[in-house]
This record gives sequence, structure tokens and C-alpha cells, in this order.
Amino acid sequence: MKYLFIAVGLSIFFLIYIMYLTFVTKNIKSKFKSNILPGLFFLVIWIAISFFLFR
Repeated sequence: MKYLFIAVGLSIFFLIYIMYLTFVTKNIKSKFKSNILPGLFFLVIWIAISFFLFR
């Protein structure tokens, strides 16, 4: 059960980081390939592994 909280917490942290890049620094385009795409890829893989492990 604690792994679910870790996954949700890190997902929320990633969304906060995306909002920070979008609204505060306003340079999300320069960070898109280096930070956003690998982060989304990691989240998708993590969700798939969690789904198949905990179903």
C-alpha cells in the first residue's frame, strides 16, 4: 500500500514541476525533450508495471 502513495506523490511532484516550468519560468519548450518526455515515459512504464503487479 505504501508503494501506491509513493507513486501518487511522485506523480504529483512531476505535475507541480511541469506547472512550474510552464507558469514561472515560461521555458517549457526548451525543457521538453530533456525533461518532460523522459518523465512521461517513466510515469507510463511505472503505471503499467504497477497495474500488472497489483491487479
